Amino acid sequence: MGLFQEFLEEERDRKKTACMMGTALAQMAEKDREDVLNAFDTTVQSSAIAAVLKRRGFVVSESSVRRHRRGACGCETEIPENSLELKPADPKTQNVVTNILRATQVQAAGPSHE
Repeated sequence: MGLFQEFLEEERDRKKTACMMGTALAQMAEKDREDVLNAFDTTVQSSAIAAVLKRRGFVVSESSVRRHRRGACGCETEIPENSLELKPADPKTQNVVTNILRATQVQAAGPSHE
């Protein structure tokens, strides 16, 4: 297995566990959960959300709130099985990603016997 494929598998494995914020949301009453989710859609800062939740006894940090808001945590976030569909905005980055993916595919296919 190539190094790039190991990166993808590591990410995929990490995306299977709820984060601290997701765990807190699961423990909340429905009305409180709605209030938190509404706050996520506003300009309320993650630090304020974390402070209020901590005062109410939830174990969260500002960074866990921030990651959850961005969808960069393990909650309800799945890396597509076909992770080859990465589309970076920068064309130079796209070329680098394309070259890495090609090299990975060549490694997976084994040596050519032409």
